[in-house]
Amino acid sequence: GKGGGAIALDDSKCVLNIYGGEISDNNGKNSGGAIFLNNKDKKGGTVNMYGGTIKNNTAKNGGAFFSTTGGTIKMTGGTISGNTATQNSNDAGGGAIYMRGSGKINISGSAQITGNSSSLDGGAILMGWGTINIFDSVKINNNTANRWGGAICLRQDSNQVTTLNMRGGEISGNKATKEGGAVHVLDKQCQFFLYDGKITGNTSGNGGAIYLNQEPSWLIMQGGEISGNTATGNGGGVYIYRSGSVCNLSNG
Repeated sequence: GKGGGAIALDDSKCVLNIYGGEISDNNGKNSGGAIFLNNKDKKGGTVNMYGGTIKNNTAKNGGAFFSTTGGTIKMTGGTISGNTATQNSNDAGGGAIYMRGSGKINISGSAQITGNSSSLDGGAILMGWGTINIFDSVKINNNTANRWGGAICLRQDSNQVTTLNMRGGEISGNKATKEGGAVHVLDKQCQFFLYDGKITGNTSGNGGAIYLNQEPSWLIMQGGEISGNTATGNGGGVYIYRSGSVCNLSNG
């Protein structure tokens, strides 16, 4: 009823380890098509994904994962694909992952998040108040959002900072109907640090790769590559919407 079509973590001390197998075709109704971390002590839980597949699950928010109380998702392998977030109003989204409340998402190794969709924001991930770290040969590709952030949408929760650190991997082939084909940096004090990796082949109405929205939203590029992205409106690579937004390019 409340969420977690397959599994619910009911306490911050709960740990789910996924080594293989498949979690598929579940419906979490409101929250978390497959896995629900929104628990009693308001501190999230921990999911370690080393392998396996989470696919074709559905919920209003968080097609695969959902948490508004933080917690940790650590993905070093496996695939999250074909999951859907269906709600199209009220700051909804997260085709694969919806997380708020001082959470952490670490994606490394050969992990893939591919072919997920959101009826509003964050085709793969919607993150509000927390940190996303991307490393190694990770692929986040072919996800779609019907509004903002074809792959990732960074939001603010309780006036806290939300940060995306990209130190490798690839964000490619994602699509947002309106803004930020790869990444939408939405609220003030949302920050995207690009150290390494490749952002390519993404499309959107504005900001084919990256859209900077509020004052100040940040893109700090110290390495990596932004290439081959397309906007039907403004900013094939990066669109800076507000005069107070910061786009600091020092390398790459």
